[in-house]
Amino acid sequence: MYVEGEYMEDIMGLKSIFEARQQSYGSATLSLVTVEQDNRTLMLVGSLQFNRKVESQGEESPILLDYNGFSLIKRRISVEDAWRFVEQIVNGNLPEGYSFEAFRSGLKEPSWSRTKGVVPNPVGSQRFSLWPSYQFAIYNKNPNAVIPIGPILGRDLPLVIDPKITVSEWVGYDYNQMQQNTLLVSLPDYRARVENIVIGDNEINVNVEYGSVKSSETIAKAALDTVEAEVSLIDNPYSIQIEKTPDQFHFFLLDSETQKIIDWAQVYLTWSDLPPEVRFSSSERRIEQLIGAGEYEQLEFKQEVADGGFLLIQSVVAFANHLGGTILLGVTDNASVVGIQPEKERPKIEEWIENKCDPPVDVRFETISIGGKDILAIHVPQGVNPPYQHRDNGVFYIRRRGTDRPMKRSEWDYLRNAQSRQWPGSK
Repeated sequence: MYVEGEYMEDIMGLKSIFEARQQSYGSATLSLVTVEQDNRTLMLVGSLQFNRKVESQGEESPILLDYNGFSLIKRRISVEDAWRFVEQIVNGNLPEGYSFEAFRSGLKEPSWSRTKGVVPNPVGSQRFSLWPSYQFAIYNKNPNAVIPIGPILGRDLPLVIDPKITVSEWVGYDYNQMQQNTLLVSLPDYRARVENIVIGDNEINVNVEYGSVKSSETIAKAALDTVEAEVSLIDNPYSIQIEKTPDQFHFFLLDSETQKIIDWAQVYLTWSDLPPEVRFSSSERRIEQLIGAGEYEQLEFKQEVADGGFLLIQSVVAFANHLGGTILLGVTDNASVVGIQPEKERPKIEEWIENKCDPPVDVRFETISIGGKDILAIHVPQGVNPPYQHRDNGVFYIRRRGTDRPMKRSEWDYLRNAQSRQWPGSK
């Protein structure tokens, strides 16, 4: 297809990425959300994901959930039709068979993209895909579609309580991190991917899933902190010997012919919230690593629960209003493990979180024994419904530089109004 206009050079560059990966694609899944406004049908957001050939066998019927003015559409289409759809949207044309209004298109990389070009975001960052992918956004320069306010009901249709959550699940991306009136296109690289990383006492094992290439067609390199380390491979996984757990771990899987990165990992092991692909072989080892790093933006030590849980809830609220974090109960401020009785403390903490956090925060508890002493880890996620308030005094707290403090008006406004909850400067 002929592509015209100011984005001709950009879309041709994207097409070269598509064509290099096209043989591994078997189909594409197009997910769209449309709304009726001012007697027009507008695309609110959408995603286009190219599927791996082995995952795309069989036919799938199109899905349409029509809530009378708010519609969720999902179609499996051919690889060729999918790319034709991209080019038509970029040209400002309405693809045949779709009823939403065409818009004046722009092109950009999504806000979470950390690198330019075809190098994927590493394991340890937001990826939104199991496989390394290059993603770009086609957005409306004249945005005008507005997401409706819930709840939304339709006869014989699933109940929609929060449209933002429903839209996020439908398109596979967090609506709060997407620019409104945007189609996100994902071009996965199905050659190989870092599947998981296991941190042991004496070694780090990296499991790689191979797709269209073999292990003999790749080269692996690794670094502990900033020092290159030897990588051995007898059979998957790759193994890197360690004398102590590093603060940082870097792993690169290269194409042996082109020497270019296929996939990579960049993991900071002192983070309280590790990516799902990374785990320690034992919880004790993991917590020892955290304690050794000391208190910081995402880690708080508390020797005991006192003052009716006021300071504990203060930290829960502060973490939920920022990047999330972990509270280690039974550890002193100078990182000494003194222990507590988790079975005694947990029930009242659960009650406090339910009654003193507004809205309540969905935390996760973990009991770990270190040196014969039990500590209780309270894992607090980054909140999905900020800002959070301490009901005992009505204050909105936030975590900054390892301490909890009342939120500034500008921070409160940000949490209430920002399209993205990913804080500037976050990992």
